[in-house]
Amino acid sequence: MKYIIYIFLYLSVTSLASCQEKKSNFKEVLGLDFRLNREDYQYGDYMSFSGDGYSGVVYSVSEAELDSIVTSINIHQLPKEKEAYKRKIWTETPINKRNIITLVASYYTNDKKFLEFQSDVEKLLTMENNYFCYYYKETEGNIDDIRLYLLDTSSNKLYMVLAHVFI
Repeated sequence: MKYIIYIFLYLSVTSLASCQEKKSNFKEVLGLDFRLNREDYQYGDYMSFSGDGYSGVVYSVSEAELDSIVTSINIHQLPKEKEAYKRKIWTETPINKRNIITLVASYYTNDKKFLEFQSDVEKLLTMENNYFCYYYKETEGNIDDIRLYLLDTSSNKLYMVLAHVFI
């Protein structure tokens, strides 16, 4: 029983840390020192019975901010390296890895607004002229933890998806 409590506390703190990441600045990911305050949508399922977890958030950015972000990511190799994670630097869509799309766009839920969010993420990743990057962890060749960032250049939005699959 003591171990179950420790596991629950660990997962709770990890989930809270993920929530805090959404509210912190994104300089290591975007190359700019500003805070994203205009949150349009947020979803979080931080611990399911299977051990999987998923959170997603969408921020609106002004056209000037979006232009600055795109300029910054084209100049720097971002996101910066992060301990214990591998990374994929900012790249223009469409993404060519179906396993990444499946991981970030097929989390099960009955929440209709969330299903729309997932559909939007999948569509934006497969369209041209958007940008994406991600941090990830692998187990036995399978990505089981990802922090994906996606810039929607047509509607000036930044998507962030955190997904963990218990293997």
